[in-house]
Amino acid sequence: MVQHNRTALVTGASRGIGRATALALAETRAAEASKEAEEERIARLKIEARMAARRVTGEQKKQLVAVLQVTGRPGIAVISSFGFPETDDFAEDIAKALLDCGFSVQLTKGAVLIFPVPRPFSISFGINRKHDADSIDAAMIKAGIANKHIDFLPLASEPDALRFWVGPKPE
Repeated sequence: MVQHNRTALVTGASRGIGRATALALAETRAAEASKEAEEERIARLKIEARMAARRVTGEQKKQLVAVLQVTGRPGIAVISSFGFPETDDFAEDIAKALLDCGFSVQLTKGAVLIFPVPRPFSISFGINRKHDADSIDAAMIKAGIANKHIDFLPLASEPDALRFWVGPKPE
């Protein structure tokens, strides 16, 4: 009984069939209004999630450090692409977390043009750093920083290179 933009006039609504009809109409409209409010709340939450800045939480950092402990201070470059403030801040969070894991980190913020655009991450690595790239990928997923495997970009000309690219937030 969907009655959008309509008015119901129920005579005899104080008792009997009239009262039952009036209550049924009121309950139906209340249920519809509740459903509409819930749909609007969910839509608002989705918009807020899309607009919220990505950050590495304290718990995610703890999980990353627990999973990804390295020795010997291997170097890694963390690069923020395209100079978006949100991307720069997120790259800084990741750089700090990787530093706590034992990496020697070089952070580069700003408009760096690469192709393909990392959305949201990619790792470029030399042949000698494949294990590190695999470990970082698995740790980022386990810590909840990445929700899928990170794109890999092998570097044939730089066998010891390891770069973690942070791109714009996906739509």
